[in-house]
Amino acid sequence: MSKSRGKRLHLAGQTFGRLTILCSVGSNYAGSLVWFCACSCRKRFTFVTSSNLRQGKTRSCGCLRRENTANKKHGYSKSLAYMCYMSAKSRCRNPRNKDYAAYGGRGIKFLFTSVQQWIGELGPEPGPGFTIDRINNDGDYAPGNIRWADRHIQRINQRPKATRTVLKIEPIPVPNEREIPSWMVPTSIRDRIIFMTPEELSAL
Repeated sequence: MSKSRGKRLHLAGQTFGRLTILCSVGSNYAGSLVWFCACSCRKRFTFVTSSNLRQGKTRSCGCLRRENTANKKHGYSKSLAYMCYMSAKSRCRNPRNKDYAAYGGRGIKFLFTSVQQWIGELGPEPGPGFTIDRINNDGDYAPGNIRWADRHIQRINQRPKATRTVLKIEPIPVPNEREIPSWMVPTSIRDRIIFMTPEELSAL
């Protein structure tokens, strides 16, 4: 197997940004490998070179650029709702996010297509001390499952934390020889040692 063929097999199936490599389609006029990729927006496929994928120059079919452009025009970029929107989307879609394991890693999806849809679902910000909460804490970030909530409501709605069961082992007392029936009293020296006090053992 050639070295280039090995690289093709190695990259197939990997994900870069929103793009997942499906297969190689050969090389372009400059000799760079070209990959056929599917975008996570599920609307388009695209062809991307290896260098553009690895250097992060191409991370989607174009939907990411369109979203970023739209977000800059909507006027919400400094609002709490917008910051929550971006944070929730990252937790669900970005494996590098420190909270991904508790969200996207356990199957929670972010199903809003724009910040306008997100804010239209939530309505105006109630005031200080509020943030975004999912009504069903095991459900997706989806229309009908998000709301403004204060810390008290969020604390009630939190998933119960895993607890550890600690077994407490109590020592079993060694019975006194006088408390043992006569037929159970050991007769050999070796067996009697376990019933001796430290003073009796040191005298042996």
